[in-house]
Amino acid sequence: MLRDKTEEILEELDRLESRLEAAEVENIALLEAARQEKERAEKLQRALEAQRGGRQAKQPGPWRRLFGR
Repeated sequence: MLRDKTEEILEELDRLESRLEAAEVENIALLEAARQEKERAEKLQRALEAQRGGRQAKQPGPWRRLFGR
């Protein structure tokens, strides 16, 4: 009876180890996806800032256009 209980516990331990490994792999994949998304967001932010900066340098603001200064 003790041997059966020990085998059950070992089987449960194997299942838990497998689940833990799967969770670790998933966590690594999620971290990589988050890193890629952050890089993409930063790239888009830089492009937006460059576009805004270029537009501001080329075009006068609405008050300057209205009053001609």
